[in-house]
Amino acid sequence: MMSTTHWSDFVHVAGRLLTYKRAVDLMDLVAKIWPQLFSNIQVCMIPSSSTVPGVLPTNPWTAAQIMRKMTSDESLLGRFAAQLGSLSVHDIDVKVSELWRSAPKPLVHAEVLVHDWLENTEGGIRPERFFNRWKFIGSSKPPCKLCSYFFDEYPTDVQVRPSHQNAYFTWRMPDVYEYQGEESIRKRMLVMDSIKTRIRADVMRILSEKLADGRTHDSSAYISLWRGIAPGLPNDPITLEATTQLLESHTLSTKHEQSSTGRKPANEVVKVLDENEEGLDESYEEQLLFKGRSAIRKT
Repeated sequence: MMSTTHWSDFVHVAGRLLTYKRAVDLMDLVAKIWPQLFSNIQVCMIPSSSTVPGVLPTNPWTAAQIMRKMTSDESLLGRFAAQLGSLSVHDIDVKVSELWRSAPKPLVHAEVLVHDWLENTEGGIRPERFFNRWKFIGSSKPPCKLCSYFFDEYPTDVQVRPSHQNAYFTWRMPDVYEYQGEESIRKRMLVMDSIKTRIRADVMRILSEKLADGRTHDSSAYISLWRGIAPGLPNDPITLEATTQLLESHTLSTKHEQSSTGRKPANEVVKVLDENEEGLDESYEEQLLFKGRSAIRKT
């Protein structure tokens, strides 16, 4: 009998294979809506960040020691100890030790690296540097939990996709150099403190609920678009609303297996979409938003 793990892997791989065809169909449609995206393309190679070896002490900490690094509140530490005791069967200290001895070398993840490059090059993160003035950094995979927290907490209105909520041990913040000034150093520290606060809250919740975030696969197995509310140019002939309606009409036509010769006009399809919006199976949807989750807390 096939295990649930193998079945989950099979469903994910099957979804990924189907996604390739849908991605090509979507690119073909986008090329008709935004032909400028496919002409005079310039590829900018951004160097990867350096890895940082030796970031951990030689001897692994126990879970209890890690908790004491997170807070000095004795009542909170008492709750942690009780919750950790109930999880002793899972040998958490052994798992921490294994991860510790893997000698992780943290590096800056792609979305954060692109944002850092934009912010520190000529023009900064002004809308003019983004397509259609939409301050959005796209990625082939959803961002991880810590990248999502970075965009939540960093004083920026640049947005990213909703996170898959997996957390990685090898994540780090971008470097700040002396020439960037005291304000950049202070901003980095404030963002780091905010992220730490959220991580502490995550740990408390996970210990209490005994249920972690994230998922087995960090890649997307579905293609979908949802109306965003990011602003476009006032006189833009193709508004965001019109664009998302056209893209949604493509998504809907795929679901209803319409033939290319018998496809309904976009305005009729959008009407059908609106009427059936609640009936769509959201469990199969990865919501790719022009306004991502990272912006929700700022509006």
